[in-house]
Amino acid sequence: MSSPKIKVVLVDDHTILRNGIKSILSKDYKKRFDIVAEYSNGKEFLNDLENVLFDVVLLDLNMPVKGGENTLEILQLSHPNVRSIVLTQLSMDYMVESCARLGARAFLPKEVKPLELKRAIETVHADGYYFNQLFSEETLQNVSSRKKKNEQLTLQEKRVLRHIVSGSTSNEIADLLGLSESTIKSHRENIHRKLNTSNPYELATYCIRHGIVLE
Repeated sequence: MSSPKIKVVLVDDHTILRNGIKSILSKDYKKRFDIVAEYSNGKEFLNDLENVLFDVVLLDLNMPVKGGENTLEILQLSHPNVRSIVLTQLSMDYMVESCARLGARAFLPKEVKPLELKRAIETVHADGYYFNQLFSEETLQNVSSRKKKNEQLTLQEKRVLRHIVSGSTSNEIADLLGLSESTIKSHRENIHRKLNTSNPYELATYCIRHGIVLE
């Protein structure tokens, strides 16, 4: 008895690329894949999310209206178990780490070979992650480690951090939070130690690269 087909959704603004992927998967001699829906941007996909049953989504990183990273961010909040494979022409480390933090399970170049495309979909569906030159196991471990560091910050430290990256001095933060300046300086030291930073610029860069939302 054959295994159920892997239900795949395509989200990419280029019709030619979507047609190419559909052609590759439909010609799979093992008949392992079923394209159940396709969308030209993240907004269309998210709007229809409750109406389509799928196992893996192939998600373009750069799209009009709503791009891949923003789509991943929303999925992480509403459907954290969705298995996403990012299609990209970019290979910048910070972008890969940012998307991995938002739940991406694999990264493939848009010129991916048919064999690797099918292997990645099957692996993500079965095991959760597919590693290659763009996305290594070490990268995933780094993302997990940094996430744990972020979680180590207390609520008060996060409040102080928000004001630090906005450019406030320790004295100003003390007045804003109703604390002593020495307490704020102590929080500063703890934040730098936990996040392995040494100045406000490094803190701001860390927050941007690792998606720390300071409300």
